[in-house]
Parts: sequence; C-alpha cells; structure tokens
Amino acid sequence: VDTLFTRTRVPGRAAIVEILPSPDSTSIAFVTGADRSAVGVWSRTRQIAAVAEAYPGGGAGSLVWSPDGRYLAYRGTLAGGLPRVGVFDAVDFRSEGHALLSWFARAGKATTPQSWIDAGRLRLLVAAGAEPGSGLAYSWELEGGTLLLEAHLAPLAQRDRALARRGRG
Repeated sequence: VDTLFTRTRVPGRAAIVEILPSPDSTSIAFVTGADRSAVGVWSRTRQIAAVAEAYPGGGAGSLVWSPDGRYLAYRGTLAGGLPRVGVFDAVDFRSEGHALLSWFARAGKATTPQSWIDAGRLRLLVAAGAEPGSGLAYSWELEGGTLLLEAHLAPLAQRDRALARRGRG
C-alpha cells in the first residue's frame, strides 16, 4: 500500500520547515522544528520516517540528494555554531559516517556539503577553522570510504592521461 507523506508520519510531530523529494521519488527529506533542529527522511517504499540527525540548539539545512536518490547530504550546525556534514543512506536507512569527518569536528573545522560529483561521491568543503565558506575541497567516496583531498585528483588524472598517451605511441 502506498500512502502519502503527512505530518503525522514525522517523528515527534514537529513542524516541517523544509522538504526536498529525492530525484527518483522514493523518499522525501525534511527539516523539522522552528529552530531547524533535525533532518529526517521518509521512505515511500518502507512507509516509515526516521531522523537522520538532530542538532539541538543548532540548526540543519542545505539538503541535497545524490543524482540516483540513494544518499542525502546535509549541513548541520551544533549548538556551538560549528557546521558539520551529514549523509543519510535512503536504501540502507541509516546515517553514514567517516572517521576523518569526526576528526574534523573535534578539531573545530567547519565542513559543508558542496555538491555530488556522481551518485556515490560527495564533494565537501573543509574550512581551516569554524567559519565555513572557504577551505579545501575533499571527495568522499561513500561505498569505499575513501576521503581524498581534491588537489590530489588533478595530478592523478594528468598522470593517467600521460600514461595513456605513452601506451598509444
């Protein structure tokens, strides 16, 4: 049975202040609370909703789905004002994490989701401190768990092109 997403399906029944349907129309991401304190996902196929992450005293937003609708990336701000990245897997219905992201948070580095490179790779911006908006771009491959500084991606691609040219010549 397929039912509609309604406020009664939201955990805690808090006010919904932002929604974003997935590109494949199987899920709806939402932010709840007047203080924007939680990010949630409702699954049409599972007919349930879950809180992806809560930010009491902070706020959440910047929802962005991967092109295939499997992953939801979002930014959350802790009570102290430090922006963090979160990712929710709508297929496995759980939040994704990475040890380096935890280290960035402990080190006081603001992290922000920038864009999806493709269905399974997310570009993150990691600031030198707590202020978002500048910093280094990282590519996070969710399936394999690789988090790579993007400055290293261009030299690797150039090397691969050079090797390919030598192989043809």
